[in-house]
Amino acid sequence: MSYKFDHTTDYSGKELYAFTHNVNLPEFIKQADVAVENAQPLEKEAYADQDFKAFPINTAENTYLSYVHFINKQAAITKEYGKAHVQGIESRIKTAGTIFEISEHLDAYAKEQKANLTKKASIKDIGFVKVASDKLPTYSYATREDLEKVCSVFNDDLSMFSFSDRVNISKELLKAAQEEGLDEIPDPIAKYAGLGFLNTEVLDTELFRRKAKLAAVEDRQKVDEVYDALKQAATLEEQMKAAEDLYNIEFDAGLYFNEKTAAVLGDFVDHVFMTADKVASMLDEVIYVGKSPFSKFDLEKVSADVYKQAFDLDVEPTKIAEHKDTLATMPESDVELFRNLAGI
Repeated sequence: MSYKFDHTTDYSGKELYAFTHNVNLPEFIKQADVAVENAQPLEKEAYADQDFKAFPINTAENTYLSYVHFINKQAAITKEYGKAHVQGIESRIKTAGTIFEISEHLDAYAKEQKANLTKKASIKDIGFVKVASDKLPTYSYATREDLEKVCSVFNDDLSMFSFSDRVNISKELLKAAQEEGLDEIPDPIAKYAGLGFLNTEVLDTELFRRKAKLAAVEDRQKVDEVYDALKQAATLEEQMKAAEDLYNIEFDAGLYFNEKTAAVLGDFVDHVFMTADKVASMLDEVIYVGKSPFSKFDLEKVSADVYKQAFDLDVEPTKIAEHKDTLATMPESDVELFRNLAGI
C-alpha cells in the first residue's frame, strides 16, 4: 500500500480538497501551515501507521488531517493489510485526538462526510466520476454548483491523466452538465468531450513548434505522419485519434516529464481545436458539407471547379454561405471526393 496521498505528500492539495471541500472545517485547520510542520521527518512513534510512517499524529493539525485521509482510504487499507492493521491506525489517531482535545472535531468530520456521501449516492448514480487508476483523483458532486467546481478542478488536473482518460471523463462531465442544466463547461473539457472543430489555420505552426522539441529524427517523422493523418481525417474521431498518437509520441519521448517543456508545449487538443462559439466568432459560421463541419474560411478558398467536379454544383466560393443548405445534403461519397480534391 502506498500512502502517496496522505496529506504530507499531497503537494497539490487535490486529495485534501476532494475530502474537505463540502464539510465545515474547524478554525485551527483553516489557519494551519502543515507544510512547515512536516518539513522534517518524524520519529516512528509520531505516526498512526508506524509500519509505513504514515498519518502523522504529533500535533492537533496533523492528527485531524491524518484522520480525514485515513477514513477516506480506510477501505483500501483494510483490503490490502487487514482489519487489525486498520484498527491499530484508528486507535492511535483517536488517542491523539483525545490528547489534543479534538475528538469532537474528528467525530464531526466523520458524521458530516458520511452524510455527504450518502446524500450524493442517493441523489444521482453519476455523482461519482471515476478513473481506472486508484492513484488518480475521483471527482464527486451532489448539486449543479458542485459539478461546476468539479469541472474546474478536473480542468486544472488534465495533465495528470492519460489521453483516453481525458476523453472518457470529459464525456462523463459533459453528460452530467447536460443533465444538471449547467450551461458552460471549460473549453478543454468540451473539446475532449467531442465538441471541438479542428482549426486548420494553426495546425502547421503548432506541429512545427512541437516537432522542434523532439530530439530523435524518428519521432519527428512520426509527427509528420500525425500531420498527414490530421489533414486527411474525415471525422472528428479520426482527428482525435491522430491527436492521441501525437500525445503518445511526446509522452514516450519524455517531454511531459520536464515541467518547463510541458508548460511550453501546452495541451495540443486545446491549442488546435475550437469550440463552436469560438469558431463562430472567428469565422462567422461553420458550414456543413454532408455531415462534416468545415470553416467558411476554408471553403471560400476552394476553387469553383472542385465544387463542380465533386458535387456537380455551380458555386461561387466567395458566396459559399448562400449554398450551405444544399451542401449539407451532399452524400458522404461525394464529400470524401471533395475533401481529397480540395485538400482540406
